[in-house]
Amino acid sequence: MKLRLNYLTMAALLGLVACDKPDPAPTSVAPAETERPSAAETTPQDRADTRAEMTHEAPRSDEDERAGEREAEAEFESVPNMKIAGEAELHETKSGGVEIEVEISGAPVGKKGLHIHQTDDCSAIAQKSMGGHFAPKDEEHGLPTANEHHLGDLGNITIAEDGEGKLKITIPSANLNPADPKSFIGKAIVLHEADDKGTGKSGNSGKPIACAPIKAS
Repeated sequence: MKLRLNYLTMAALLGLVACDKPDPAPTSVAPAETERPSAAETTPQDRADTRAEMTHEAPRSDEDERAGEREAEAEFESVPNMKIAGEAELHETKSGGVEIEVEISGAPVGKKGLHIHQTDDCSAIAQKSMGGHFAPKDEEHGLPTANEHHLGDLGNITIAEDGEGKLKITIPSANLNPADPKSFIGKAIVLHEADDKGTGKSGNSGKPIACAPIKAS
């Protein structure tokens, strides 16, 4: 009888010990990492969108990336009895329009009218093979600051005593897209013998003395 009681007492103690044993700590499971596409699997627009998310900026489209990339150049040819030389660089601006930088040497001193003409045919400058002023709309001639003027009216360039002159001007409505009616590609920059007074059909700036065909670069 005593032996049975001892067994019962030991069993009870073992049960108490088992109840007091602490539960094992729960095992934490790391969340699955989202698989990121490799650089080879992403497109330029995907990468632009990712940059935009990181910087809180609106994603730039392909058209935004290309804005302001078109460029053109022109090299001046002189009438036979003069030795005028020079060049012009044109590029579209991101805000719209075309910026033109002109450098001329060997020209007569003073202010000279400078215009963009209808074609890039400079084979007979004195006979105006390049046509008239470039005016895709039916505007009257005027200086660039006038309310109404041709798209090709660049105003005047001042030639110093050493025969050199520079002009930098932006034409807001123009572009360098060959398929656009307001494009300067395929036209010509023409230097005249006198200053553009902003009057008449062409500024009364006299005969053309140099011509530079505008070509995409």
